Amino acid sequence: AKANDIGFEFSVGGYSTYIWRGFRLSEEELQIQPSATVSFGGFSANVWAEYDSDTEEWLEVDYTAAYAHDFDGLSLELGYIHYDINDGLDSDEIYLSAGFDTVLNPSVTVYYDINEGEGAFIVAGISHPVELGESSSLEFGASASMIVDNGYVATDANGEEFTGLFNADLTASASIALCDYASIDPMVGYTVAISDDASDAIKMSNSDGDDAFFYGGVALTLSF
Repeated sequence: AKANDIGFEFSVGGYSTYIWRGFRLSEEELQIQPSATVSFGGFSANVWAEYDSDTEEWLEVDYTAAYAHDFDGLSLELGYIHYDINDGLDSDEIYLSAGFDTVLNPSVTVYYDINEGEGAFIVAGISHPVELGESSSLEFGASASMIVDNGYVATDANGEEFTGLFNADLTASASIALCDYASIDPMVGYTVAISDDASDAIKMSNSDGDDAFFYGGVALTLSF
């Protein structure tokens, strides 16, 4: 194989809190999130971690393997994720994502838990990129999700699995090139529960009983 068929990407980000599928999984203290990806052709492998500066602990390490392919305006990705949780249950998901190269770049991703949850989590989204010259760009995104009897992600106020709408996200991100292989990537976001069951689940998971959060951060990314 040619050397330029192999890609490497490393990033480390600092964020105001740790948000996952509408949940705030940390206090509002600095969260450090390093990530490393190696890719070859359509195959990729990634390791991502979450460090909480408040508790001074690694909360989570996720391992992802995926294969992606483009079909004339349609991009598909099939992958597997292992969630290694420091103080909680580990689990595993398979996912299939489809993206369309058209107005607002619509996409849909279906995650299915094959371990603890034995249910699905579905995310549909749109995005709009804005080029800011040769060295920087903006992207605005919006998404909404649905849970399907996935007890690993959430249960209702009675501790039962449920099916219904879950959360919505709004994001704005930028990429500012420092050189050919390095960039600074700031972002801000807002997430909110969009059903009563989701609101109950999210409120029960954090100390202040909220179901909507603003968050943000910035990452340094190196790509080779």
